[in-house]
Amino acid sequence: MIRFCTKIAGDVININVLDNPEDIPEFVTWVRLNEQLLGCDTETTGLDWWADSFRLRTVQFGNATESYVIPVELHGALLAAAVGALRHIKTLIFQNAPYDLLVLDATTDLTMEELWPKVRDTKIYAHLVDNRQEMEGGTGHSLFSLTKAYIDNGMAAKIKGSMNDIARSMNSQKSGVILSHYVVTLESGAKVSVSADHMRAADETGMLAPDDDKFVSAMATLVTDPDAVEEVFRPAEVRITKENVWKYVPWNHGGYMTYAGLDPVLCFRLFRILKKNLPSSVYKRSWIGEGIGWMDLPTFEHKVAEACSYMSRRGIRLDKEYTENLVDTLYQREVEWTQVCRDLGVENPWSIKQLMDYWLGDGGDEAFDRRHPEVFYIDGDMHKGDQSWISRSKKTGALSLSDDLLAQMEKVGDLMAMAVRRAKSARKKRTTWLENFLSQVDSKGYVHPSINSIQATTARMSIQGIPAQTLPAGEAEIRNCFLADLEEVICSTDYANMELRFLAAWSGDERMLAAFANDEDLHQVTADGAGVSRKIGKMCNFLVVFGGGPPALATQAGISLEKASEIIESFKKTFPGVAKFMEDKTKEARRQGFITTPSGRRLMVDRRSAFRGTNYFVQSGSRDITCRAILRLAAAGLKERMLLPIHDEILFTLPKGKSLFGANLTAKMMQEEVRGLMIPTDPEIARESWGSIYELEEASKH
Repeated sequence: MIRFCTKIAGDVININVLDNPEDIPEFVTWVRLNEQLLGCDTETTGLDWWADSFRLRTVQFGNATESYVIPVELHGALLAAAVGALRHIKTLIFQNAPYDLLVLDATTDLTMEELWPKVRDTKIYAHLVDNRQEMEGGTGHSLFSLTKAYIDNGMAAKIKGSMNDIARSMNSQKSGVILSHYVVTLESGAKVSVSADHMRAADETGMLAPDDDKFVSAMATLVTDPDAVEEVFRPAEVRITKENVWKYVPWNHGGYMTYAGLDPVLCFRLFRILKKNLPSSVYKRSWIGEGIGWMDLPTFEHKVAEACSYMSRRGIRLDKEYTENLVDTLYQREVEWTQVCRDLGVENPWSIKQLMDYWLGDGGDEAFDRRHPEVFYIDGDMHKGDQSWISRSKKTGALSLSDDLLAQMEKVGDLMAMAVRRAKSARKKRTTWLENFLSQVDSKGYVHPSINSIQATTARMSIQGIPAQTLPAGEAEIRNCFLADLEEVICSTDYANMELRFLAAWSGDERMLAAFANDEDLHQVTADGAGVSRKIGKMCNFLVVFGGGPPALATQAGISLEKASEIIESFKKTFPGVAKFMEDKTKEARRQGFITTPSGRRLMVDRRSAFRGTNYFVQSGSRDITCRAILRLAAAGLKERMLLPIHDEILFTLPKGKSLFGANLTAKMMQEEVRGLMIPTDPEIARESWGSIYELEEASKH
């Protein structure tokens, strides 16, 4: 056993590292003494838990003052001890539990289904205590941020810089230093694991003595047959960074073991602190659905995180051939539009200076101003509505250029603006999305999204890997990369006007409720009241929901600030109940510094922006409707059918022969009544690819 200590907030923390199976009995005894509750964490070779080369390196357990680090890569017996402990402990505390559970599910015989019922996630508790990130004046939700806010600011700084420090220490070593445990394949086909320090070796039966033939053969193979050795030496030309240090750092590196040993201790301490700080409102129980019953908010959020982790595990099938061809097509598209820019006189369309010299040089600014009289200037920066279109950083002097400006210029026939937008769009699609899809596809052809189930200020989800929420609206090109399972089709089921219906239900506005009851076009109702087009009426409705005001409407609609103010005032007259509700929420946020949602979620609101209270209430409440639907769908046996949650939409893969039945079932399970007003759903069956929803011959909601 390797033992050392450090301090957290003045308390001595003992860290114990098992370095051979003989240490297991002591660890087992400690686990039994602490079986009711322990902090847990894992260290791995990276974040790509789905990759064939991915490895679990250590599993750690800790209470308030002591931790045990199990380097499971050294020996099968150590892995068995860690797995046994995970099964035995009554409550497991993780920070960002979905990742660690996906790791354990992929690398051991444990399953997420087995672990989730006894898991508590400090990230979830942290969001329920304070929904804000550090930049918003809150505590944040990362381990670093929470340690800084609640436990030990000095320790937080060490955690933040620890992996950089380890990488620097390794880069200072001579090339050829063994950086991790490795596997040697002998001529017989047997595999021997050798520790990073060459001191220990083991096969499937256990530790090998130094005079064992396998031990001797493994050491000889290191020198004579490098092709039979996995990851022995770090090449001299490879620089260790904080991104790849997880893979190369020796298991017994002092800084690495300290980092690993502290995490479960911090999780344990944070859980006790955060649980005490939970607002009483989160214990309000909400009805989820038949067969599920009532849940308080902490239970609900853990169940949502669990359901989303199953979507991450199953992944979405990638059409690799289509994606690779599209990469080539987009590269060619970028080259062609870049050449158009060069033919017009701009060598580099990504250079804002070159573009502004082209547009504004030699008196061009006067011609530009004549074409765009709605643009005005403040301290030399170009503005329209509430947006700064062209500005210069006061710190660096660098120019920034808004895409809205390019879009407006393209509308009036500016070929340069068109070429710049096309070139930029092609590069973004290729490098930001497609190349990432190809780099993340697993050996079975699936891409696994990372779904952060409680992320934004309002608790709305975010998705990485497949950034469904930020893909170009209404476009099939990128979405065609993803397919339903074999012999199945894609189904998309979303809510009809969820946010506006939620607002109508909670405001009790008679005119808005009547519009929904009579199946009127709410956007046209708003437009008629203000004497504008339906398009502007729709903009106004959604801006109210998303917390926008006259400047935002002026910018989006291309109208004057005065006209935008008139339209919003007309909205308030048309829907006086909504106007009163908005006023009440603003007062509530200004008075308390927070608002409370129907599910009991406390959302902190900056008093200087108290008008956002309505937006927070509606956005968070609508998000909870989608999440309750996810739990009902999972309970109905559709856990493996759900692919992605996308705001008010859920994507499914359904068998071709049962797609109509399945689509109708999803619609029925998802719809929900809010204070007497039904939030209906609209399922749509496509073909094999996700993008085919946008290519249906008949009119599509998309």
